[in-house]
Amino acid sequence: SPTPTSRRTLRTLAVLRRIPVTLTLVAVVLAVGIIGQGLWSATENQSWFDSVAYGLPALEAGRIWTPITGTFFVASPLIYIPTLLSFIGVGLLEYGRGSRVTLAYFGVGQLFAIFATAFFLFFASMTPWPWAVALAGQLDVGASGGTMACIAACVGMLPQPWRQRAWVVVFGYAAISLLFLGSLADIEHTFAILLVLAVDRSFRIQRTTIRE
Repeated sequence: SPTPTSRRTLRTLAVLRRIPVTLTLVAVVLAVGIIGQGLWSATENQSWFDSVAYGLPALEAGRIWTPITGTFFVASPLIYIPTLLSFIGVGLLEYGRGSRVTLAYFGVGQLFAIFATAFFLFFASMTPWPWAVALAGQLDVGASGGTMACIAACVGMLPQPWRQRAWVVVFGYAAISLLFLGSLADIEHTFAILLVLAVDRSFRIQRTTIRE
């Protein structure tokens, strides 16, 4: 009969076989980090950063490939830690809902976050709003729009009342980050969350019982 160690190995392999998209994305991010030296040197300081990073300036300059190329770069070595941790959400979604659904949430969520942020800043920067004007001139890299969309989609898989509670946590994270940090990535995260909320409609305000 299988030993406890072999049973754990078989279970681990069974899990890994169910998350090929997640493993592929992580492998690509790490490979790009090695090729571009982003694992040990800040990508945002490289001379070629502007040619791969996405944002309103890149789109205005006609660099339409940047939403794809920028997805797999990471701004600095330290950011690899939260980046790789965020792929746990991608893996959970893939394990629960399959590879096609996960790839759709990740891809559409990432592209929507990038383009919606650029669209918002294009018009907001026309106003005398210093925050919007400053962000409109910035570039970004990373897959956080896609991973945030997958994390938000994971919330929809939770049973009640935990689903509603998890949504409150996600909303709180987005609101606090946007209000107190207000970076380009924070806007992208907000749009990714709003997209998932509009698609799966899993957030419904319900009366809770005393037991809940």
